[in-house]
Amino acid sequence: MYLKSVAGSDGVLQMTVTFRPGTDPDDAAVKVQNRVSQALARLPEDVRRQGVTTQKQSPTFLMVVHLTSPDGRYDTLYLRNYARLHVKDALARLQGSGRRRSSVVAITPCGPGSTRTRLPRGD
Repeated sequence: MYLKSVAGSDGVLQMTVTFRPGTDPDDAAVKVQNRVSQALARLPEDVRRQGVTTQKQSPTFLMVVHLTSPDGRYDTLYLRNYARLHVKDALARLQGSGRRRSSVVAITPCGPGSTRTRLPRGD
């Protein structure tokens, strides 16, 4: 098991728990939910009132889209911006693509004149 936590300047704490391959995802979700329930009693009342959520996610990619410019007319920056403006939201609206838009589609440069867009499988 691997645990990663990130605290934002907006007061939001995001923790990601990664289990060993082959772990039953339903069993892992129950274990995480049980630990969260145990921790709730220790949290300040303001935090409990605002709420703590857990979300099961699979790291399996559903689709990888490559945007390229075969003739070199468009550079990586142009392709990345195009993907953000025209591709990312369209993919995020697909049913089953995930719950949080920020984590649904990842856009990464992957070489001269190309951009890779990854769409993880949503649960």
